[in-house]
Amino acid sequence: MAQFNDLKLLFPYLWLIPITISFLLTLFNLVFWPTAKNKTKGTGKVDILIPARNEEENIETCLRQALQNSQHINKVVVCDDNSTDKTPTILKKLQKEFKSLKVIQGKSLPKGWAGKVFACQQLLESSEAENVLYIDCDVSLKKDAVSKLLYLLEDKYKCHALTGVPLQKMETWAEKLVLPLLYTTYFSWLPIPLIWRSKDPKFMVAMGQIMLLKKKELLKAGGFEAIKSSIVDDMDLCTNIKKSGGKVIFTDASKVSTCRMYDSAKSVWEGFSKNIYEGLGRKTTTLFGVLSLYYISFILPFVSLTFSWLGLIEKDLYLIPSLLGVFMNLLPRIIMALRFKQALTFCLLHPFGVLFLLSISLNSWRWSKKENIKWRGRSYSPTS
Repeated sequence: MAQFNDLKLLFPYLWLIPITISFLLTLFNLVFWPTAKNKTKGTGKVDILIPARNEEENIETCLRQALQNSQHINKVVVCDDNSTDKTPTILKKLQKEFKSLKVIQGKSLPKGWAGKVFACQQLLESSEAENVLYIDCDVSLKKDAVSKLLYLLEDKYKCHALTGVPLQKMETWAEKLVLPLLYTTYFSWLPIPLIWRSKDPKFMVAMGQIMLLKKKELLKAGGFEAIKSSIVDDMDLCTNIKKSGGKVIFTDASKVSTCRMYDSAKSVWEGFSKNIYEGLGRKTTTLFGVLSLYYISFILPFVSLTFSWLGLIEKDLYLIPSLLGVFMNLLPRIIMALRFKQALTFCLLHPFGVLFLLSISLNSWRWSKKENIKWRGRSYSPTS
């Protein structure tokens, strides 16, 4: 009976183990995450490569911001990926204004290729510089961004590929609820320095919004041909570079760039639905393992605190561990909100954001099982 009582007293603290790991790793990673802030002393040249499909709202701002980084730019190349909006008209106007801007017309999508990956391949074929910087159309580069990214890639870490996270702009409730969880996911389960210190390709986090790559190493890894059907092309590309002997660094690009990834609840839902399950290797057991881990770490402490406060479970037994769990959830969220200019009030809605993210994950699994992943007006089979 005494042993049973001891186990009963210990049980509420056992589910604190994963959130404690997440809490400590997050604080560690926030300190040691490389930040783009110093300029390179080198003279390396970069081709900025931009895939664009129906980007009439973003393309002009993206290009004007990119073209102000003139010191290290060889040229800026845009692949118009069969846009059906005003994107081609805007590109023609900008070409007359900027001599260093080149526009290529995307070819029809071949069978077995994902749309963005094929556009990136065409851009690669048109590039000339030794370094290529891929950015999404919703990314705005600040002045000297290229120089500061080159500093991290070449001067400080001597890497072959850099992937960076811009400052995420969030306006709607869905963006503010879910997008901060990107940082929670990045920091909670992996010591970030292992990405560039370890040769094991399993240690990888990537963000396709900004990817600065040594062209020689990219081709050595098979280029985009090797990942032609990939939905999570950023992760697969960087993993291949690491497998081929290259060194990859994952960085904080918030001081040199901004991005508005999604602009509505619908785009948040669809955007994450297309790649969460794919990013987990299309493994159902892995997905439900991650869902369980996120529930225990990021939702259960709030549920337990509420129930113990209402007297639905033993307050003396559950109140303290519940408070500890909530504290270890909220403190990192508040620190990240201050550092990355996120809405502080939405930190208090953290468990609801996680619930929303878990719902998206289940929808991602449903899409993949139906072999109908939708994005940018195209449908993909996960095995295509």
